[in-house]
Amino acid sequence: MNTEFSTKSTFKELALEMYVLSKAIAELGSDKSALQKRYDLLRHKIVPDKLDEEEMQNITIKGIGRLGATPQLRVSVLAGNREKLQSWMCENGFEDLVQGTINSSTLKAWVKEQMEAGNEIPDDLIKIDPFMLATLTKT
Repeated sequence: MNTEFSTKSTFKELALEMYVLSKAIAELGSDKSALQKRYDLLRHKIVPDKLDEEEMQNITIKGIGRLGATPQLRVSVLAGNREKLQSWMCENGFEDLVQGTINSSTLKAWVKEQMEAGNEIPDDLIKIDPFMLATLTKT
């Protein structure tokens, strides 16, 4: 295994490393944290950056699969604003999302839906961190 990867690496090298790491992580079970960190670096940083630098959306690597990146969001309630957000949601017609608290997956889906529709999001109450995540799909 190559220990150094960057956007200078070929797509084939990156895709092969993602493939090998995903298989090794699956086999290791609980002893996977070092490999998982390396795999996450490829998925969260190096591959999306290289695709962006090369102005590509995806590439098919023979014998490995299609390597691409999909937009993702990290969404969280800003510190000390949980009750304010619950009030805002109720005041703006989203009370069905408030169940004593707001589930993080539900909040993320709601934010994505609102962004796609061009609707207002209380960004003084919610932290939204968009990022690209590399995906490797068998072809």
